[in-house]
Amino acid sequence: MIEADKRQAMFLLHQEGMSLHEMARRFGVSRNTVRAVIQNQGQMPVATRRDKITIDADLLGRLYQECDGWIQRVH
Repeated sequence: MIEADKRQAMFLLHQEGMSLHEMARRFGVSRNTVRAVIQNQGQMPVATRRDKITIDADLLGRLYQECDGWIQRVH
């Protein structure tokens, strides 16, 4: 993960006209990373997380018993 100050610096350098290749070389990241930072305008990307899966505790206990404690088999 790239720190916020580096992201902001990349975006400012882009606005000043520095090439993606040069920024990637100076910061030690890939050109695709630099492109992504510029696309997000130097801000951290908004990460959306899907809801967690809820597992019925009784079902999980029953499966654990049926699999004789082998958690790999429960999966």
